[in-house]
Amino acid sequence: MRLVVPGWYGCTCIKWVTRIALVSETAEATSQMQEYAGRTHQRGTPSLARDFQPATIDPAATPIRVEKWLVEGKLKYRVVGIAWGGTAPVKNLMIRFNPEEDYVPVENFAQTKNDPWTFWTHAWSPMEPGTYSIRWLLQIRGFEPGGWIRDTMCVRSRL
Repeated sequence: MRLVVPGWYGCTCIKWVTRIALVSETAEATSQMQEYAGRTHQRGTPSLARDFQPATIDPAATPIRVEKWLVEGKLKYRVVGIAWGGTAPVKNLMIRFNPEEDYVPVENFAQTKNDPWTFWTHAWSPMEPGTYSIRWLLQIRGFEPGGWIRDTMCVRSRL
């Protein structure tokens, strides 16, 4: 059996499902519902089924690998990543490799509809060997200008 929940991207695995019960709005929250509340940023832990808000998945992006290439005798890097979640397509995805550098648009990223998963790539050549921090920003379509979501996750690698 496969359960499809609109807006969820399918990362939760359910094993040994023996039944699915539809409950009335006045039903008391079960332990599973209370766990759901903690993972979906509900206002507290609702005591009744009707008090649960629909789940939202914040947009996110992350590099998943950094490839090292020798091109015409020079080292080049390609950052490969993935973007997911959100209720609207990502308008802009920006990347930088050190705090003193400016953010630049990711070269190969286009999300025209709210795809559950969108791969992206960005070519990069460091000025010199060293340790670099990869950071990125997302801007969502329909948000006010400057409505950036800053991802604080950092990937460090010695290049």
